[in-house]
Amino acid sequence: MAFLQSLSLFQFKNYKEAQSYHFDSPVVCITGKNGIGKTNLLDAIYILSFTKSYFKHTDNQLTHKGLQGVRIEGNYLINNQSINTTLIFRNEKKELYYQGALYKKYAQHIGKIPCVMIAPDDLDLINGGGEMRRKFIDMLIAQISPEYLEHLMCYQQALKSRNLLLQEMKMYQREDKDILDAYSNELIRHGQIIFQKRCVFLQQLIPTIIAQYQLLQNDQEPVSITYKSQLHEQDFKQLIDSNYLRDRSSMRTQVGIHKDDLEFMTNGLPSRTFASQGQKKTLLFACKLSEWIVLKEHHTFPPICLLDDLFEKLDPERSQYLINWIGQQSTGQFFITDTDAQRLTTNFQKNNASIQLIALT
Repeated sequence: MAFLQSLSLFQFKNYKEAQSYHFDSPVVCITGKNGIGKTNLLDAIYILSFTKSYFKHTDNQLTHKGLQGVRIEGNYLINNQSINTTLIFRNEKKELYYQGALYKKYAQHIGKIPCVMIAPDDLDLINGGGEMRRKFIDMLIAQISPEYLEHLMCYQQALKSRNLLLQEMKMYQREDKDILDAYSNELIRHGQIIFQKRCVFLQQLIPTIIAQYQLLQNDQEPVSITYKSQLHEQDFKQLIDSNYLRDRSSMRTQVGIHKDDLEFMTNGLPSRTFASQGQKKTLLFACKLSEWIVLKEHHTFPPICLLDDLFEKLDPERSQYLINWIGQQSTGQFFITDTDAQRLTTNFQKNNASIQLIALT
């Protein structure tokens, strides 16, 4: 299993002075007033898995205001092996160390310490545009397949280069068809592999999400999820060729796997428009719990799970389901934040779960 034994922070967000925390329980409950740093502590754990903040903060925003440099260090026990990971950001430069060795590419770290963050305010996964749902799929598959992440990065670079060339062609009224075709071929090569991997992976993920939704909702309310892609209908090369004039005019690549999406439907209607807030939150948690389940199945150990403000955003029935679900996991480590220590303690005592309580002041 993946077990975070200790976490050290220095000049990280509101942690101005050096702070160290030691964890000795599979369920760690972090309490304190709003603004004290509970969510930041979870974000630090997330950063050690993904090399960047969960909350779209830039690297510069990780450092305590008015100071320079930040250090985050975690000591883990993974499959009975002691693992040390350290992230240092100073002088506009980020360094990531794994077992004392400096990474040349941050992407090499993704999947080494699988992690899932569950924050009820993340309703953009349901309400937002396709970019949020693509990111959800991509970050999940990337933690399982380094090859997928490599293809995704190559695709994104080719897309950026192709769009830039389209802008220059329009601006200077010139044709660079040979160079454009070279970028197009890169998009096609990597995009077809990404599409195929998404298709296979979503055959496992989608049924898991639906099953978790029905358990959380405690009924058989109809919900469906469909993988939408232009590549279902037409070969990628044909798409690129037939949309050349449109791309030329708009100065952007209008077709490809960067337009893929997941369509959530509740009672036969689009969830983002017609589902209630409760249904959307249930769908969000179903996605995140499924992420944890799928990662556990693909790795030899379950991912670390971070749950932010669990009881503030969910009704008592769904909160109790999650507590019961956590209590049923024989392996895995869970970090949960709440403003009310007594509420956390009482709810987990009902489930006879042993917890470690950390009160931030």
